[in-house]
Amino acid sequence: MAIESGLTITAADIERRGGLQFVSVASSTRVTAATADDSDDHAYSAITLADGDNSAGANTMWIYELKNGSGSLSVTGTKENGTMMFEQTISFYVPNISSAHLRKLENLQHEPLVCVVQDFNGADYVVGLSETYKNEDVYARNQTYATMTGLEVSTGAALGDETGCTVTITCMAGELPRSFSGTSTMDTAAGKNVLS
Repeated sequence: MAIESGLTITAADIERRGGLQFVSVASSTRVTAATADDSDDHAYSAITLADGDNSAGANTMWIYELKNGSGSLSVTGTKENGTMMFEQTISFYVPNISSAHLRKLENLQHEPLVCVVQDFNGADYVVGLSETYKNEDVYARNQTYATMTGLEVSTGAALGDETGCTVTITCMAGELPRSFSGTSTMDTAAGKNVLS
């Protein structure tokens, strides 16, 4: 890959809002196809999911709706022995410790995940799916999937403290997260994100 051009920014780029609004999750074993679009951007234009995850439905992921100011996606790239790897980390806070919340979070423990996160600007990013260093063309056997690597539950100590859970999902990939340029429809009433 050659350097094709530089990068410029506009006033609109500077005025972007930070933070994540939604985190959508599915088992990465449900991915049957993905269309990488490298023609003019670094994106997936389509991701196909088989039905599963407790009847989420085909091409559907479960949504974790986030409290404002509590969700982030961070990426750290490091180069060792000539190979650049990117640690992609999603962190978010789930307010209110309840048995229903804890059960849903506990279900993520040992599951290989693919995530689509949406920021407050409406941009979607894919974590847990990578075209670089993928094992083979069978996406369900992808080894660059994401996993829940941390869960901190706290009741707080003072009466004014929040009670809730901080969740960390991480993956190691050979490229930066790709954006999702297909349609991502967040149905918060059903708790689902439908990809098309």
